[in-house]
Amino acid sequence: MPGVMFKRYLTISAVALSIGWASCAQASVVINTTRVIYNEKAGETIVQLSNKGKGPVLIQSWIDDGDTKSRPDSVNVPFNLTPPVARLDPDKGQTLRIVRTGGGLSPQQESLFWLNVLEVPPKPTGQIAAGDNLMQFSFRSRIKLFHRPAGLTVTPQQAYDKLALTLRRSGAGYAVIVNNPSPYHITFRQLDVRQAKESSVLGYLGKTPDRMVAPFSELTLALQGVKAPLPAGAKAFYSLVNDMGGDSKYERTLATEGGS
Repeated sequence: MPGVMFKRYLTISAVALSIGWASCAQASVVINTTRVIYNEKAGETIVQLSNKGKGPVLIQSWIDDGDTKSRPDSVNVPFNLTPPVARLDPDKGQTLRIVRTGGGLSPQQESLFWLNVLEVPPKPTGQIAAGDNLMQFSFRSRIKLFHRPAGLTVTPQQAYDKLALTLRRSGAGYAVIVNNPSPYHITFRQLDVRQAKESSVLGYLGKTPDRMVAPFSELTLALQGVKAPLPAGAKAFYSLVNDMGGDSKYERTLATEGGS
């Protein structure tokens, strides 16, 4: 309406921003790891946060059991996280302490949870009072938290070595079937199929979102870019995400279904 000033103030909370106009927005709070390993033997685990931005932020942290829509007031997990809410000034850090408080977790294999860190910037009250149109973003980071029982008899490295990879043909496509006989969750970062290390790529993992095989489970990884029948004796060159969030690289000749 003519002569009327409309004041708009919008806060957006997101796990990930994928639309182009939001690409200039960046989170200020950095988590010092891409995954958290809760070793039962240690009795607790520590996660470090730091504010790389230019202003103070409010952070809210909580743990969920897999529900991406979880809220801090509705989750029910066997952990206590402190502090659940904190102010974090620029160039300062904050320690999150996680302690197990309940039972119900398997002593024979890892259990998967998720650590959430929500970053809320302060309201720009001066700009609002001036009538500016603003869009403010709240960033939610969500990373995996693995509870690792004390009595596991194999190491993560041994678990990586125990993986079985089998090539399966389905119609015109191919997939690699991963069998995990270990008590660990194992995540693939990358996988290529070639005849030899220096030869051309015959098929690759692509943008498959589901790259983690659960303990004592099987996972199908569909291959992309396959343009011809894959030869017998083809090899998989792949990297697994280790406890530090880095890559452990492997190569292995792919078995084929039926032994052919």
